[in-house]
Amino acid sequence: MNLTEQQLLENWNNLLSKIENNFDGERKRALLEMYNGFADRMMMAPASGIEHFHNCFIGGYVDHVLRVMECSANLYNLWKKMGADMSGYTTEELAFSALNHDLGKIGDMNHEYYVPNPSEWHRKNQGKIYNVNPDIQNMSVPHRSLWLLQEFGIKYSQNEMIAIMVHDGLYSIEIGKGSIVKEGDKLSIITYGLGVQWAIESVQSLPEKFQNCVEIIDLRSLIPWDKELVLSSIQKTNRALILHEATYTSGFGAEISATISEYAFEHLDAPVTRLASIDTPIPFSPDTEKNIFWPKNQLKDKIIKLIEF
Repeated sequence: MNLTEQQLLENWNNLLSKIENNFDGERKRALLEMYNGFADRMMMAPASGIEHFHNCFIGGYVDHVLRVMECSANLYNLWKKMGADMSGYTTEELAFSALNHDLGKIGDMNHEYYVPNPSEWHRKNQGKIYNVNPDIQNMSVPHRSLWLLQEFGIKYSQNEMIAIMVHDGLYSIEIGKGSIVKEGDKLSIITYGLGVQWAIESVQSLPEKFQNCVEIIDLRSLIPWDKELVLSSIQKTNRALILHEATYTSGFGAEISATISEYAFEHLDAPVTRLASIDTPIPFSPDTEKNIFWPKNQLKDKIIKLIEF
């Protein structure tokens, strides 16, 4: 779906009208200041990154918010008409929660949340039109929504906080489903926990010619772990680097390595490589742990070596 320039502007003015009509005083002033401050970015933002999800198109974010606000108001009136007890929250709380439920998808003060996906393979085969910006601080959309509201001094009630936090469900991440944090075509880094941040920072510090080569996979859970996602990535990149904070011997990376060797051997152009903390007790010294025990300082060299293998 493509919105015309006129439709984009109409939606934006409609959203500002919603703020004008649903809020008063300092709260309205602060909301208008924040929304007008992000106007250029917010007006063009998609509501999702995958085409078969909701509103994955330019202007999809504002269009989605307007629909949620309309739907929530209609449901409120319907339930009230049917005799439901609506005393637990106010219409202003409902409007505020609907307005800001996906606010985190516009990004932070300096970075937009979604950026165009440079991978033609992922766009064509998986419908992944946008990626989450790798330069943005890693946090959930609801947490970023609340953080942005706090940055602009916009207070919210307990009901509003709960609505924003759980609008996707109490458990929005399925156990056993990993996530592609960054896409690439020459090397898959399979990691989890602190390793995700190490991988992002190391790739960003690589020479420019290597940065788009690296795909970063966050497993998010280990038992079960997302074998399908990992094997699919290996079929595309043909190289695997398994990174984890735990020690090398008996680390979970061995299980991942064995699975790749068993089920994706014919796709490999380089040996499956593991990078982990050294086989010693965890040091008491923070400097020793950071600079000697952890594998982060070796990561850049390992990445380049595997890409050039």
